[in-house]
Amino acid sequence: MNNIKKLSYSEIDPIYIREYLTEHAFSCDSISHQKSLTLEALAGQLFIPHHQFARAQLLRDSKGYALAILPLGCHLNFVSIKNEIGRNVEMAWPEEYSALFSKLDSQAIPPLSILFDMECFVDAELIKNESIFLPDGSGQGLLKVAATDFVALQKTPHIINMTVEITGSAASKAIGVSSKTKQMREKIATLETLPMMPEVASKLLKMSRDPETMPEDIAAVVETDPAIVAQVMHYARSPWYGYKGEINSVKDAIFSILGMDMVTNMALGMAAGKVFTNKAEGKLSAKNLWQHSVYCAALTEGLARAMPVRFNMKPGSAYLTGLLHNIGFMILAHCFEEEFLALSTEVMEKPNTSIIDIEQQVYGLTHAEVGADLMRRWDLPEKVIHVMRHHHDEHYEGEFQRDVLIVQLANRIMANMNIGDETNPDIDNEILEKLGLTEAAVDAVVETIFAENSAELDKMATLLAA
Repeated sequence: MNNIKKLSYSEIDPIYIREYLTEHAFSCDSISHQKSLTLEALAGQLFIPHHQFARAQLLRDSKGYALAILPLGCHLNFVSIKNEIGRNVEMAWPEEYSALFSKLDSQAIPPLSILFDMECFVDAELIKNESIFLPDGSGQGLLKVAATDFVALQKTPHIINMTVEITGSAASKAIGVSSKTKQMREKIATLETLPMMPEVASKLLKMSRDPETMPEDIAAVVETDPAIVAQVMHYARSPWYGYKGEINSVKDAIFSILGMDMVTNMALGMAAGKVFTNKAEGKLSAKNLWQHSVYCAALTEGLARAMPVRFNMKPGSAYLTGLLHNIGFMILAHCFEEEFLALSTEVMEKPNTSIIDIEQQVYGLTHAEVGADLMRRWDLPEKVIHVMRHHHDEHYEGEFQRDVLIVQLANRIMANMNIGDETNPDIDNEILEKLGLTEAAVDAVVETIFAENSAELDKMATLLAA
């Protein structure tokens, strides 16, 4: 026993799985079938009850990958998982299946988490069966194992009630959502279907990584886009900075008030956001989304300036993350117009429900993960990507925790003013302590932004939404 070599995810194949079961004395029956069959069709052909047929779904969150193991005919209830174990998990992308399980059929991943050394969530109803059927990874075979062995083949299983069994019209809706999720993920995974990064943004991103870039270089690129020039000049002249001198060019804005980092990040964010169109009305309209983004950017910049110097929080970088953190909404509006309009309607009809929860019901994925995925494909900084992905994750404790927290704080401030999509308006001492901020410092930033500069920021949002 235990002589079989441990393999990485990508090396595991159906032969290894059978050798592992034999080596560890797990008894199972094998059933061959046609490769073209889906699991649902296969269960029908072999008269296997759905509640006795286990399938695996790959999930991920900030802690890593995990397997959800559930019966056919049931769908994950992400809210239940969060309530049971406090994890904000999401479904993995198609290319992640391909990378992790390259020698297995992606539609027939064996729901045996011990093979992959992966944490798992197991639906409590599934293991009430005496025996369980499951795919063997080949796409051409099933295994039948005793429920006790099935549980023993899971690594640190969380056995919880995490699924909803759906039939009739509800089933059709859920299958539609599942199908839509798969379709959307596959479309987003194909770079050709997504907007290319604007040339101005691409040049600025490259220059931001070159230590020999000079202010004149940044100004020359920014000045090729008159709309961005107008926004940069408008911001530099705002009362927020209180500069009394003349600002007649981007170079003036860089040298006299904003600095190279701030102008670079401001222009980069505006250029990146300009490629997306949005025809929705209400809370998710282009005007409201840009208002939220512009206010968030101003707040995160102001809060960054108020933080202790030892934290090394750069205002320009904070501005960029604040401006782009919700770009996932704009991507969804641009790439999936019909679905985004449906989401917008749901949001208007359910004003007291979290947008994240509504997105899971409508799409099966969220603007946070979509935004992070595109930012990664555009090769934006990891800091930006992490803020995109985790700005709704109150439990995030990764490398960019302060960058995430400052956006969360800005969103909570705006929640108190009915701006944006955040549903938690509480500004507690813990978040302030982690950012090195006092209530007085936050109040001063808020007063400056909303009492003295809101009209200017509203104008900027209107121009960006046009």
